[in-house]
Amino acid sequence: MRLRAGLLIVALVAVIAGRPAPVQAHHSVANFWEQGKIIAVTGVVTKVLLVNPHPSLFMEVMEDGKKVQYVAILGQGVAGLAKFGLTKDSLPIGAKLTVDGHPPKAQGSGGAKGILVFAFTFEDGKKVVLGDEAAAFGTPRNN
Repeated sequence: MRLRAGLLIVALVAVIAGRPAPVQAHHSVANFWEQGKIIAVTGVVTKVLLVNPHPSLFMEVMEDGKKVQYVAILGQGVAGLAKFGLTKDSLPIGAKLTVDGHPPKAQGSGGAKGILVFAFTFEDGKKVVLGDEAAAFGTPRNN
């Protein structure tokens, strides 16, 4: 009886341990963004969406004498941005700032241009660099 119970427990553990674990897939940055290119966009904040998984910042930018709408995708989640001091209060509507990041491989529909942001430079000169991009581009994380 003991042997049977012991074998049953071993078999149950083997079945549980051998089952596939759930996989959490996410799209790759390389699929959508030109990682080898960096652009800088200076404009005025028109809308801030601090929602997970990808907060967004909308900016009005002047290009060739025309106003162009940019959608700045922030690769960090809301909590990640807060660690760098980036909140709705620090990114107010009407603020002028420069964002550095990677351009998209293809423009989306609707006429807005995109940028995957890795750094912010505020009007007062304060710069905030997100994540490991700092090491990749030899930029200090925060000035």
